[in-house]
Order: sequence, then C-alpha cells, then structure tokens
Amino acid sequence: YVLTENVDVKIQILTISGGLVKELFYPAGTVGKSYGVIEGLVNEIFWDGKNDRGMIVANGMYVCRMFFGNKIEQRYIGILKR
Repeated sequence: YVLTENVDVKIQILTISGGLVKELFYPAGTVGKSYGVIEGLVNEIFWDGKNDRGMIVANGMYVCRMFFGNKIEQRYIGILKR
C-alpha cells in the first residue's frame, strides 16, 4: 500500500464470517509500515499465518482490512498449506 503522509495503520485479518483472527498496529511514522511522503511511499506488511494466540490458521479464505488514518481498504487472502 502507498501512503502520502505518516498515519497510524491498523491491519485486521478476519475470517470470511467476520471473526477477528489477528490484529496488527503500527504508529504513524514507522518506517516501512506507516510512513508516507507527498509523492507516495510503498509500505509492506507480512503476516505469518498465525492468529493472536500464535496458532497457525486453517486453510481457507480470509479478509485483510486495512485502516490508514480515515481510509479503509479491504483485500482477500487465500491460505493453502500442504
């Protein structure tokens, strides 16, 4: 995701039915996570596939909800393990 200013970033990983699996928070100005510049700066978040209790999640579809200041974006994530 690209940010044009420093903002708090909250990431929620949810089940398709809306249950909270994992929540990540990065305060404004965290380099690589919640840092922005006027021209736009790419930030990345990596999820290890574990829930808030440290357990690896089951195969299936998940929702990634991203909160950037007053903006919200949503993406879908597919998990497939061998």
